[in-house]
Amino acid sequence: MSQPSLPEYIASLQAPTPDLAKLSFCASKPAKVAEWANQLRATQIAQTSAALYKCLPEVARLKTNFDSRLAILEAIRPVTHHAIEGLTRDFLQQPINLSQNAQKTAIVAQAIQKAMIEGYVRCILEICVQKRFKQTIRDSLAQALHRAITGIGLIFFRTYQLYTQPPAGYWQQLHSLFQIADYFDLLAAPVKDPQLKTRPASNVQTAYVRVLMLATARLNQLNQNDIAHIYYALESWAQYVRLHPSVLQDKDNFYLLNLHSDSGPVYKSRFNGSETDRVLELDFRVLVNQLAKQSPSNADNDLEVSAASAITVPQGFPGSLLEHLVGSWSSIAQRRQERRAVQNTAEVCVGMVNAHFMVCGEQSFEDFSNEGGLGDGFDTNVVDMLGLGVPGSSGNRAAPDNMSYAVTVQNVSAGGCCLLWKGKIPSRLKAGELIGLKEQGRHSWGIGAVRWVRQYRGESQLGIQLLANHPKPYGIAQTYDMGGYSDYMRAFYLPAAKNGNTPASLLTASAPFKELDKVKLFDGEQAVSAKLNKIMFATGSIQQFMFNTLEVPQQKRAATLGASPPKSSTPFDEDWD
Repeated sequence: MSQPSLPEYIASLQAPTPDLAKLSFCASKPAKVAEWANQLRATQIAQTSAALYKCLPEVARLKTNFDSRLAILEAIRPVTHHAIEGLTRDFLQQPINLSQNAQKTAIVAQAIQKAMIEGYVRCILEICVQKRFKQTIRDSLAQALHRAITGIGLIFFRTYQLYTQPPAGYWQQLHSLFQIADYFDLLAAPVKDPQLKTRPASNVQTAYVRVLMLATARLNQLNQNDIAHIYYALESWAQYVRLHPSVLQDKDNFYLLNLHSDSGPVYKSRFNGSETDRVLELDFRVLVNQLAKQSPSNADNDLEVSAASAITVPQGFPGSLLEHLVGSWSSIAQRRQERRAVQNTAEVCVGMVNAHFMVCGEQSFEDFSNEGGLGDGFDTNVVDMLGLGVPGSSGNRAAPDNMSYAVTVQNVSAGGCCLLWKGKIPSRLKAGELIGLKEQGRHSWGIGAVRWVRQYRGESQLGIQLLANHPKPYGIAQTYDMGGYSDYMRAFYLPAAKNGNTPASLLTASAPFKELDKVKLFDGEQAVSAKLNKIMFATGSIQQFMFNTLEVPQQKRAATLGASPPKSSTPFDEDWD
């Protein structure tokens, strides 16, 4: 491993050369800049962002001392943070391939953040060449390093939310900032930050580790809201992750970080650096141990702060997301099935509503229910309000516009496939969403979940986990303790695997069902009571439950005629096999 070299770290930092005698938008003094920033209206995001986009780059180019520059940046930082958060509303929760206007908004937000980073980096460069390092100078350097690293983390955070790659050069800058802090022994120096949500202060190392944790959390498998949940939780969780000099021997630390490269953490098996590179290992064991104690899979815990756990899980943090993180940081993601390149197309539909319609043979949920004789028991008004019902009115019987799309299949395996989607993408398509899939040459629809997304210019790559080749459309309703049951919602019966490794299961929307619920199931002809057992798989949109029936199925027609239900020893959940 090479010895630390301050000139080497400084050389990799990028900031404009100071060439402006004064600022164009106000007097070049911190107090005047603060007055200017305070006049920018928080409610007028577009105008404020336009002003910041134009003016902020001047701060890094201003000929001034580092004290004044740092004070100017701190004066502008709150309004900048607010403006960027306002801009994100225009490019998040949108179709994966953004419209031209949304793309421009995202570019503006990232450019404003980049200008702030360049200003702090300019301060760092100027502080590092000081001959006398007083405590006040050390404090200023720690603050500038923390702000620059936090800013790069925000750049990465938004690129992950958009399923794109971090800009070139930013990983190298991030590593250099960390090593400068290490060189001056500032990694643990406390730095106050008003923008932190859960704590008043942080330090350079936790800010740096927070970015590393984002890169290892398999965020391309999550939707944008889940990525935000994780980003803010890492604010306090980062302190539990350790960085160790790597000897490439601790098998429990499977992430390596090459500080001489423009890349983030990689698995040890994929490390291709040289022996002279400075390499660190990421140790997640303490954090994973604490998170596992609060995981929903822990039967003695319900996601409230456990007395045995030192960390706090934010209120409203999804249990499935906690399990995702534990898996990401405690095991290596490995492909279990061999991929095979193909030249094929598939018909794809998105969401529970459309998939149910297609699997039903292009039959609406209302028709599915009426043919079974349940009539008004299938009231879709409620589920429509939850975003889970039939598009349009509850009486919709026709296929909605643009229900299915022709998509290229790039490769397939026993467990799924990779799709390349060109052109416009429906707004609901995101990581974790349910899709219906019918490859060219097949007659029946299968269903799968979008496990990961990668966004490129003009096209999107989607990793699909196949859930069932031959799912069966169901209706499912919650049974009330006092008697009766709720309106039915769409669901799928997934047959047991032929090898016996996976039992028959039910696929439902992510709400309102949960483990141990008693439910009413309807397969189009008969209804039966059942109990939901352990969740086998879940995303932000769907849940897959093991289940068992509680009674012999009752034929709807026989019940209607007043006849006794037919005697049968065949369980309801095996009728489709």
